[in-house]
Amino acid sequence: WWQRAPSRFWSTVLHGVYFSYYLVVPAGPLYFLWKRDRQNLRRVILAEVLTFAICYVVFLFYPVAGPYYEFPHPGTGFLDNDAARMVYGVLAGGSSYGAAFLSSHVAGMLIAAGVSAMRSRRLGLLLGVPSLLLTVGVVYTQMHYAMDALGGVAVAGAVMLIVVIREQRVAGSG
Repeated sequence: WWQRAPSRFWSTVLHGVYFSYYLVVPAGPLYFLWKRDRQNLRRVILAEVLTFAICYVVFLFYPVAGPYYEFPHPGTGFLDNDAARMVYGVLAGGSSYGAAFLSSHVAGMLIAAGVSAMRSRRLGLLLGVPSLLLTVGVVYTQMHYAMDALGGVAVAGAVMLIVVIREQRVAGSG
């Protein structure tokens, strides 16, 4: 996609949201820890751990090398920004070969935003914007195939459904 529509602006924005993964995923737990809200802290951590466990089990049984490994890397004009340099610096330091499907980046960020939004609309919106951009950005920046991103969306949706059903059962029994 970047080859057909190279954009320094979108490269900067989408590599930036890709890197924001390292901030978004812990944001919910840190927020609820700061608020001393143990119930929501547990909810967010449980949902995130379940999400990553599902993705990692799939990696074990269905390893897929992402487009980062299969196609020529983007050109210097596309990568001539701090966000892209940070992302590629982290990848050069040790990315996981065979861990493209399902996109744990997409699943993790969407679940972090979704579960956080259940108790803090403002936090959910704050985390939701980069999460949605990342869902598109992982394909544009050639980190994942579209199927990887869609798989991450499906995992996040399934985990959100589990969280909502669990909440309804807990509310119904109390």
